[in-house]
Order: sequence, then C-alpha cells, then structure tokens
Amino acid sequence: MKKIIIFGFGSGGKQAFQLLSSSHTIVAICDSKKQAIREYLNVPVILPTQIPDFDYDRIIVASMYVSKVMAVLQNIGVNEEKIDVYETVRILIDKRLKDAERLIHNKQANIEHGTALGKLLNQPADAMLPEEWCLLYDYLIANMQFDKGLMARDKTLTAYQKTSPCEDRMLALLDMGLFDEAKSELRKISLAGDSRECGESREAGNNDPGSIESLSALLNLYSGSVALASRDIAQRNITSQNKQALDFSALINGRTIAVVGPCLANDEQGKQIDECDLVVRLSPSVINETEYNKLGSRTDIVYVGAHAPVYMLKENMFLLKRDDVFYVFESIITDSQEQLVTEGRARKMEFQIKLFNGFPNFLQRILIDLLLLGAGRIKIFNFDFYTGKQAYGSHYKNLVDRKKFSSRPKNHLLQSQAVLHDFASQFNFCKIIMEKDVIDADTKGRTILGMTLVEYFMLLEEAFS
Repeated sequence: MKKIIIFGFGSGGKQAFQLLSSSHTIVAICDSKKQAIREYLNVPVILPTQIPDFDYDRIIVASMYVSKVMAVLQNIGVNEEKIDVYETVRILIDKRLKDAERLIHNKQANIEHGTALGKLLNQPADAMLPEEWCLLYDYLIANMQFDKGLMARDKTLTAYQKTSPCEDRMLALLDMGLFDEAKSELRKISLAGDSRECGESREAGNNDPGSIESLSALLNLYSGSVALASRDIAQRNITSQNKQALDFSALINGRTIAVVGPCLANDEQGKQIDECDLVVRLSPSVINETEYNKLGSRTDIVYVGAHAPVYMLKENMFLLKRDDVFYVFESIITDSQEQLVTEGRARKMEFQIKLFNGFPNFLQRILIDLLLLGAGRIKIFNFDFYTGKQAYGSHYKNLVDRKKFSSRPKNHLLQSQAVLHDFASQFNFCKIIMEKDVIDADTKGRTILGMTLVEYFMLLEEAFS
C-alpha cells in the first residue's frame, strides 16, 4: 500500500482518514496549526516543517484551503508531483456512497433467503427509515441504476408521508405537487417551532435552509405565488438596509429576463434573448461575435459560480471587469477581490433554500434568487438539464485548475448531482414553476420539462452512459 500524509485535521481530514485508511498506509496527519494532541488513532499529528522527516509516497490535501496549503508545501520544498487534492466535495460524496454500501450490506444480511438488491427494494416503505431509503436512492443514481433509483425515491417519499411534521416531510409534499398538504405542514412546523429535525428548535432567518421564512418562500414559489414569496424578502432587505440587494432588486423588479445557459442549441435565439429587458449569463462565459445570432449580444447580469473568481482573476478575464455588468457571487469573496473585479456593482447570493433531498443546482439557485428579489417574466435558454452528450458550447470558456481536479473520477458530475443535489427534485421544481407560468423556456427546455420523470430519467441514463 502507498504511504501517505494527510494534510488537514478538520472534519474533512478526519473523514479522509476514515475513507483512505483501508487502502493506504497513513504515516502522518499534518496541519498548519499546532494541535493539542500529538496522535490520532495511533498516527502522529505533525506540523508542515516535520514533513521532511517522514518517508511517504504522496501527500493528500484534505482541506478547503487548497491554495494556502499548496503554498505552505511549496515553501518547505515538497515536490508538486507528489501532491494530490482530495476535495471537500469529493470527500462528502465518497463518505455518503460508503455509508450506502454499509447500509445495503447490513440490510441485505437481514433479508431472509437472498441478498439481491431487488429484494431490498421490494420491501414496504416502512421497512426502512426515510433517510435510509434516501441514501439508497443516492447510491443507485450515482451508479447509473436510474430505474431502481426511482423505485427507492418513491419509497422515500412514501416513508416521509408517514413521519411527524418536519422540513423533509414538507419538501417531499412540495416535490409531489401536494401544495395544500405542504401548506398545512408548514403551519404545523411553525406551531412546533422546528423544521428540519422534529423537536429541534430553529430560529428563523433566510440564510438557514430550514427556516420558516425560507420554507414559506419556497411554498409560494412552487404554488405560483411569486409576489407573496418576494414580498417578505423585500421588506426584510428594506429593514436591514441591505444596499446591494436593494440595488439589485431595483434593477430587476418587474423586468423580463433571459437566463442564458451553456448548452448551445442549434436554434438562432439571439434576437429573442436581446429583446428581453435584462440578459443573465453564467460565468465564465465569453461570447464570440460570430455566435450573436444564437446567443444574443448583451450581458447585464453575471452569476459567478463558487470557484470561478479565483480562476477568472488568474486568467485576467475581461468579463469580471465590466462596469456595465452587475455581478452576483455564489460564495463569499474578499472585499479586495470584490473591489478589484466589480468596482462595487456586486452582491452575494443570500438565499440558501433547500429542495427535497438536496440543494438546488446553479440554475435553480439563480431562478430562486431572481424570483425572490422581484424579477418579472423569466425565460431560460440553452439548458438541457444534463441530457446532452456535449455539455458546453464554444462560448462557455471552462476555467478550471486541471491539476487540482485531476483526481476526480470520470463520473464525478453524476455522483455530485446524485449525492449533493437531486436530478428529480431539480426537474420537478422547474417543471412545476413552468406549468404555473412562473418561468418559460426555449424549445429544448420546454420539451424536456414537458416529459414525465420516468422519461427524463431515461434520457439521463442515455446521456451518462
């Protein structure tokens, strides 16, 4: 077995330790801060300066502060070729899949006369906890067993219908389109003073995915009552004097908005896009003049993904330096970076709303952000909901640190969507709000959202295979 040093002694480092200990010899755990303990499960905990004293094959970076760790390792002369990054996201994915394998093993051992996965799926919904069915569903989708995954998902929804009032039960009802029942559930949650975990008290606040305010806003979005969803948010921004949110809300209030995605269609939609009051694009995207007829020529708002600012600054991308664009950052960046790239026309996405069995993907987060801040009619262009075999058009320049992500498996996209998000809940959310006339989509989008969930999953299976 290869001898490794794990760099990082936070929760990610400890989870990496559990995941890697059976397949590697862990000779040390390293952290930049001096720890109170010198050993962890009989493995020495060391400082970076002690690394040269150890014999190792690889250093596994299991910290969210990758750039800082790389700088530390470079300063002490570690060969970059001996460093691998175990992303925090990847650790979460691997841990959940490992937990699912353990669940399947334990449950199948208790099934009389057989260990087939099919027998596990044929059990009644109350044979397992909703969380266990959910874990099994994630595992099956991550392993491209979409038909069996839908069976597990149905069991999950049925199991949640039999639980006490809580956030996940309400989200399950919304996902099934049972809005009256979801509204009743929200009242019960409000009276009980809890949300995600039954009996666990939570304070309201829009930054908490399980807050009463967030759940109420989501209920109104699903049921088509966008004005109600945005009213309380607008009042809160006025009360808190959130200038960036107020400026952005004033910009988009009541306006028609085109949200342009990365999946280049053959249709010439540039004129339709440019006819909207505002054009939203995802970063990093660069429009070639030869593609104006397909993509439109304008950019008024750019939503910047969590990892994009670092790479875009490194590449000196002009798109982050335009004074005629309002930038919305998915994650917190430093004040100096914000001033450098946007000259003050920026804000951070603030709504951490959860869907059933996972957080929304980037498109859903953008739609929720725009709708809750008072946008008018929204139409989405060039989104294929992961059904395309070619993910991006030439206009969507992909800026990623290839060395950092080189350890990702080929099926990382599928696994991350299965574990951290949920294809089905994302599809259902967009389908429902389109049917409620909250959003519109181009021909490709309408075709996909007009399908049943089973038909959509058949497309996903074909695309990912």
